[in-house]
Amino acid sequence: MELAHRIRSGDALSFDLFFDLYFPKIYNYIYSRVEDHRETEELVDRVFRAAVGSLEYFDDTLPLDLWMHKIACSVVPRAPDRDTPF
Repeated sequence: MELAHRIRSGDALSFDLFFDLYFPKIYNYIYSRVEDHRETEELVDRVFRAAVGSLEYFDDTLPLDLWMHKIACSVVPRAPDRDTPF
């Protein structure tokens, strides 16, 4: 059974596995963008809340890595456009 499916079924151990597997990857990705530990922790929390909140819509035929990365990208603030004056 797919990890996402087991989490949707309410399997707490599967959620723990999911968190342990993706937390370091998501944390490192976000930290590399914002370079602030406190902000990174807040954004990682938003990523996992968004992921769990939308698991019912996750397509099990797609890689979970790709889906998590897409969510992480959506919560990271965009860098200011270098051509935009302050």
